[in-house]
Amino acid sequence: MPAILKQQPAAKLVIVGDGPMRKKLTELASALQIEASVIFTGAIPWQEVNKYYQMGDLFISASTSETQGLTLSEAIASKTPVVAIADSSIESILIDGKTGFVYQTENELANVVINALSDEVHLKRIAVAAFEKSQSLSVANFGNHVLNVYRELVTAKPSHKKAKSYEL
Repeated sequence: MPAILKQQPAAKLVIVGDGPMRKKLTELASALQIEASVIFTGAIPWQEVNKYYQMGDLFISASTSETQGLTLSEAIASKTPVVAIADSSIESILIDGKTGFVYQTENELANVVINALSDEVHLKRIAVAAFEKSQSLSVANFGNHVLNVYRELVTAKPSHKKAKSYEL
């Protein structure tokens, strides 16, 4: 965050939620002297979480343990551009520079965020592209895909021939 604040002095880091790392993160913000730029919301009712996605210019995920990408999907559904660490579980959704921003190492994170924030028009394009791509993963599209597979199976002609039987 200090590197980001050098380039974007008005930037704010909003950490939504609560958990065992809260105390450590508060102490770290203090040690880095960035307390004025970090907001800890504490626990938020799930019905209000989308508002926090929508108020951000970026959703940044440094998680290496969230294997299902739920928060990434929520951010994309809120049309908030996503910055996330490279991971095979999200590579079909998050394409660097097209549907989001991807970094390989912790050391790259600040530069990726700074670059993302430097072009507001591109940022909006990324958000729309990610949202449009996510629509192919909707429940309705999934259901239609499964229905089409069933229809194909029902109307398909059998491609196998009945095996001949031989008596010995």
